[in-house]
Amino acid sequence: RYKHPEGYGFILSRDKLGNTSMERFPNTIFNAIYSEMDNVIIAVGEKGIIIISQDSGSTWRKIIHDPNTGLKDVVAVDSRTFIVVGDNGTIIGTTNGGKQWSSLL
Repeated sequence: RYKHPEGYGFILSRDKLGNTSMERFPNTIFNAIYSEMDNVIIAVGEKGIIIISQDSGSTWRKIIHDPNTGLKDVVAVDSRTFIVVGDNGTIIGTTNGGKQWSSLL
């Protein structure tokens, strides 16, 4: 889990020049982070949170899937297709870079 002691989730990122930045997300606990392909970073966590950056962490888009569901892990098929698993058998996916999510069950 990725949570700062002061009560916010955070993501550290580093650009190609080695500059580091930290993005804070208040009242957030992240359970998994993916960051290996085409400058894409995606993190999932408690209360249904999904955050996505498509520019190595310079900007972020926040999505709340279902505030009653903890999201536990994320895998990538390619730079636009992701699968997320969570509590109570939740499996959701996107094929458009996270703009729309749908149940895979």
